[in-house]
Order: sequence, then C-alpha cells, then structure tokens
Amino acid sequence: MLKHLLPILALGAVISSCSTTRVVKPLKRGDWEVGANYGGPYVNSGMLPMTGLYFAHGSRDHISIFGGVQTTTMAFNTLQLDFGVCHLITNQNGLKPGISLNAVINPMIGFRDASFRLYPELTPNFYWDLDPEGKHLVYGGFTNWFDPTYGKAVYEKGKLWHPALNVGYKLNLPKFTASIEGKWLNYNKQLSIPQATVNSINGNGGLGIYAG
Repeated sequence: MLKHLLPILALGAVISSCSTTRVVKPLKRGDWEVGANYGGPYVNSGMLPMTGLYFAHGSRDHISIFGGVQTTTMAFNTLQLDFGVCHLITNQNGLKPGISLNAVINPMIGFRDASFRLYPELTPNFYWDLDPEGKHLVYGGFTNWFDPTYGKAVYEKGKLWHPALNVGYKLNLPKFTASIEGKWLNYNKQLSIPQATVNSINGNGGLGIYAG
C-alpha cells in the first residue's frame, strides 16, 4: 500500500508548499507560536493527509521568523523542512489590506541516499483584521515555489515555477490560534499522477484544504 501511495505523496510534498501559511501577519515582538498543521490536496475521492509541526517567533518589530518539519514525508525516508521570515510591508488601513512578504527556503533530504534539494519560496500576503482586537483575520496569498533542479525531472516534465493561490481565516485568541486555508496548487499546469485523479479547476492544478 505504501508503494502505491508514494507517487501521490511525492506530489503532495513538492507542489507549492503543503501546509497552512506559517505567518501572515507578523507576531508581536517577543511572542512565540508553536503549532501543527494537517491537510493536503484532494486526490481521487479524498484528501491526501499531510501533517507537520512548526514554530514562529516575533523577533523584531514587523518581522517574524518561523520554521517547520513535514512529519508525513519522514515515513517515506525524506526529511522536509522549511525556514522563513515574514516581513510586514504595510499595515491595514480601512478596506486597504495589510501586506506582508514571506521568504522561505525548503530543504529536502533523502535518508536512503543522502540526496539533497533546496526549494526557495516567496509569498506576498494580503490580510484584513475584521475587528479592532485582531481576533478574526482573513487573508489571501500568492505562493511562488521554485525548483532549481527541474531539469532533472523524469520525461523532461519538470518546471521551474510552481505557483499557488491561497485564501484563509485565522482565529486569534490570547493563548490559542486556529486557522483554515484553501489552496489552488500549480494552477498554471495540468497535474498527472498514474492511477489517480487530481481534483482541479478546468483541468489545471490541484485543490487542497489545510488546518492549523
């Protein structure tokens, strides 16, 4: 069974990040956040379950650092990490959204042969606090995941740029944050997996939902 799931998990691991956006609005200076995420793209009749753990820290005014590990891929002898920075570009002003930029690196290490890949990622985020306390936050983002080794893909099917559109909601309580996020992954291309159907829009990309 694991052998049959491997191509699907490989897809879920590399298409445009496989978790909720770690940080949308930078944390307050000195604050910490530790959490977990669950979710993935819909393949055949169900969601591909990807899990992960992460941390975030408000290191400076308007800047947060974060990192995480995708725990699902470890079961398939691959260590997938992410390390990034969220920088506030501009604060929300009425209906004009707040804007931040996430710069991320995603290392992947194969346990079997010690192979190594590094995928950079840039995501501009647009967010709105729905109340003065910042309890309810809605957001959208445009993830840009890059594969510098795309030329090594089989059948010359690799691509340098893997984009995704993200929309989500965060509930921010004093000691707890919950989030849900929908993604349209790789919307600029058709995804093909042997013996599997990827749910898409007009035949392009894959649809996923994630919780954190």
